[in-house]
Amino acid sequence: MLWKLALCSALSLSTLGIWAQDYSNLELALSDSINAKSLILKRKKLRAVPQDISKLKSLEILDLSNNKISELPAFLAELPALKTLILSKNNVLKFPSFLGNAAHLEILILDRNPVDSIPKAIEDFEKLKELDLWDSELSYIDPAILKLENLKLLDIRNTYFKTSELGWIKEGLPNLDLQSSFGCNCD
Repeated sequence: MLWKLALCSALSLSTLGIWAQDYSNLELALSDSINAKSLILKRKKLRAVPQDISKLKSLEILDLSNNKISELPAFLAELPALKTLILSKNNVLKFPSFLGNAAHLEILILDRNPVDSIPKAIEDFEKLKELDLWDSELSYIDPAILKLENLKLLDIRNTYFKTSELGWIKEGLPNLDLQSSFGCNCD
C-alpha cells in the first residue's frame, strides 16, 4: 500500500500525515520527509512510538493520538524543535517526566490516558504553556507545578479533583487558566 502524504508546501514538506495501516515503508516515508515540521500518526493502532521519528530534527508537532501507546521513548526529549506533543487517547500510565529535558516543549496533551499523578519533575518543564490531562485518573499534583511561570492552561476536568481543592494552584499561578470539575461545574 502506498503512503498518502499531506503536503502543506510546494517546495518542502511541512506536514506529514500517514493514513495507511501498512508500516513497511514508514522508514522510507520519514527519510523523504526529514525536514517535516508536523507528523500526524493518529489512529494507527501503534503500541510504540516508531524509532524513525528520532531522525526528524525539524519536527515541531507530533500527533500520536488515538493509538495504544503505553510507554514513551527517551528520544522524544531529544527532538530539538519539538513544541507540541499530542498523546490523547493512548494507554500512557506514567507522567513522562523525562520530557522536561525537551528544550522547546510548550504543549503536552495527555487527555484520556490513565496518568494518575503529576510528579515533582514537572518543575523541569520550564517552557510548558499548556498541560492537558482532561479525563485522566489524575489524583495527585506535586506543588512543584507552581514553578511553571509560563504555564497558561492546565486542564484537569473529569479527574479526581474538585475545583474547591485546587485553590493553592490558582493562588500560586494567578494567570493560569485552570480548567477543572468533578463531573460537573457545581462547586
